[in-house]
Amino acid sequence: MISTTPQHGNVPSFPWAGLDGLADPILIAEPDGRLVYWNRAAAIWFELPASPATECNLRVLVYEHSLDHAETQDLWIAMRRGGSNTRLTKLRTRHQQDRQVRLVLSAQRGASPAEELVMLQVHDLTDLYVDFEKREHQNRANLVLDLLGTTLSDLEYPLGALRWNAELAAEELDRLPEDLRLPFRSVQKASRHIVDMFGNLNLSLPESTAHATQDGVSLVRVLVAGSTPTRAAHLLDALRSEGIRCVFRTAKGREDLIRTAASGEIDAVLLDRHISAEKAVDLAVSVAAVEPHMPVIACADLQLGELAIKLREAMDRNRVVGASDAVWHRIEEIALRDSLTGVLNRRAFERFGRQEFERARRYGFPMSLVLFDLDHFKMVNDELGHPAGDRLLQVFAAYLQTATRQSDLVARLGGDEFALLMSHTDGAGALVLTQRLRDAVELHIREVLPPMNPATGVSAGLVIYPDKSVDNFEALIAAADEALYRAKKAGKGCLDAAR
Repeated sequence: MISTTPQHGNVPSFPWAGLDGLADPILIAEPDGRLVYWNRAAAIWFELPASPATECNLRVLVYEHSLDHAETQDLWIAMRRGGSNTRLTKLRTRHQQDRQVRLVLSAQRGASPAEELVMLQVHDLTDLYVDFEKREHQNRANLVLDLLGTTLSDLEYPLGALRWNAELAAEELDRLPEDLRLPFRSVQKASRHIVDMFGNLNLSLPESTAHATQDGVSLVRVLVAGSTPTRAAHLLDALRSEGIRCVFRTAKGREDLIRTAASGEIDAVLLDRHISAEKAVDLAVSVAAVEPHMPVIACADLQLGELAIKLREAMDRNRVVGASDAVWHRIEEIALRDSLTGVLNRRAFERFGRQEFERARRYGFPMSLVLFDLDHFKMVNDELGHPAGDRLLQVFAAYLQTATRQSDLVARLGGDEFALLMSHTDGAGALVLTQRLRDAVELHIREVLPPMNPATGVSAGLVIYPDKSVDNFEALIAAADEALYRAKKAGKGCLDAAR
């Protein structure tokens, strides 16, 4: 039978009596949720009855203290299905403290083999998360400043003044006491330096909600399921005409879809219009199981304008951030990405590329680098105008984004030259993949642009590492550049590999 300890509920005769001294809350209940035991830590966290004789339901108790009801409900659903019974979520304690926790729900045996119970363990991760966020913020700040080629001392801490100081009128400064005027002018100078660095970026900080923009155009992270690279690239191009700029890629199957949805790397999932209704429902349910709040949008049911509206809504839901985070996000976009195409810029590519190269050299895995060049690009600008040339660059970049893996680095190095760095890809695989990609993207851009003579094409230079002539990342780029030169010289529209 079960004995009673008035302070902590009904304590089974074994083996949970030793749990009373643990710092993390532990609660034990019958299968229907009726609470039969809690340790001292649980009594500090939760509103528990004064007497163990008073019935209390574990599910109701946790639900009342939860800040994410969907996660706590899913915990019991997964338990019944025999699936994962661990959830990361937030709880509010009886003292109104918000804590980041991991909930672990498990089946237990009671005093007799026939007695079935469930045990909920609450692991407090708050301090761990705070430390992680501090380190992550510092790493992010250092990366952006490095990419911008500056330091915090150079900036004289202007970010705190950007809200108002950059456009503060000289007459306002003249009204300050003389001993304050010079420091304020120093801060204003630094603020204006940042404004000039970021061109026409609107740096006024919103009071509450902000979403990322690039050159005043919405930027949303999208994963497309069930589509080919060509259809996905066409969709990306069409969305651009609706004012939606995307960081865009295709899912390589169900597992890739679920993993990416759960990772927080995207704002929305798009289901290709060629997916059957039955499969669309199945994929939507799979995504909801790992990320209940992730928008899953079926393209077959929507016109382009309606799709654009839903993507904006998804971006607004997923990008509700504080003002300072919004500024950092916008700074990162400019520091990392090419403003016209949305792929990595040259500076970011060289930074990340060196890291990948050092990793490959240290651990001995292969990697491949391809440099692409658009044939007759100058003729497109001369005959069709620079807007057509810009669109050609956007279409080409969009196809590279959708046709490559998430781990691959796609960048615009300048003008009409692009780079693709593929880690863990050997010579045979890289040669086949590059030739297929070159042929497919060439066909794609010819379908999008008006007919020309000679037709716009794509030349490519490929280099594989390890290579005895390549001992650093700069040498890798140089070898790919030589291969690209040979491809152009051979008549354009060709692929050449480094020898």
